[in-house]
Amino acid sequence: MAFSNVIDYLTLTNNTGNAADKGDLTAARGYLAGCGGSDYTFFAGGDEGGGTHSNTIEYISSSTSSGNSTDRGDLDVAKYQLAAGTGTTYGFFAGGTSNSDVIQYITMSSTSGNASDKGDLTTGRNNLNSAGNDDRIFWAGGSSTLNVIDYSTTTSSTSNAVDKGDLTVGRRGLAGASGDTNGFYTGGYVSSIQNVIDYTNYTTSTGNATDKGDLAMTTVDHGGSPNN
Repeated sequence: MAFSNVIDYLTLTNNTGNAADKGDLTAARGYLAGCGGSDYTFFAGGDEGGGTHSNTIEYISSSTSSGNSTDRGDLDVAKYQLAAGTGTTYGFFAGGTSNSDVIQYITMSSTSGNASDKGDLTTGRNNLNSAGNDDRIFWAGGSSTLNVIDYSTTTSSTSNAVDKGDLTVGRRGLAGASGDTNGFYTGGYVSSIQNVIDYTNYTTSTGNATDKGDLAMTTVDHGGSPNN
């Protein structure tokens, strides 16, 4: 598989228009994760091909329309198929190869420094995804079609993830999208590629996901966008 180093962007206030070129990552890779704040967007990990995985965390300025990414620091180890989540102050990275249970964080106002340990997922996994709000990040699915949803706080204090409940369908390669009240999980793969959409409520500490409906098509290894 050929990977790309391209970074594109869209103007969120425009309803139409193609993506425009922003610049390049420090290396071409796939299966990386991203999070961001008002000033910077961060990319971490990834598969560079040929059995080479990345531990790099890099960033771009969110306020400029051009410019390559710059090295910020490192994850704990090189990994891909990890997930990312965004709080008010910190960005979080969780899971990844080989079935890592590690949750790490960075301060999003800073452009230097390695990720710090936050705690552990309830079960180690890769190919998971996330949704969340200012208080909690919910980590869903992953690995061999797990149905687990767990959550961690968005503070820097060390604490492990807590079990929230189950997806309606256990799957890997799903996407996460964050609303104001609910987190949504779409698509993915179990015994076949899925079109399912399910959701969980942020304000409750326990409870399984609820079926929302279906995507227009089945899809896997795709992405979601928050409702800003």
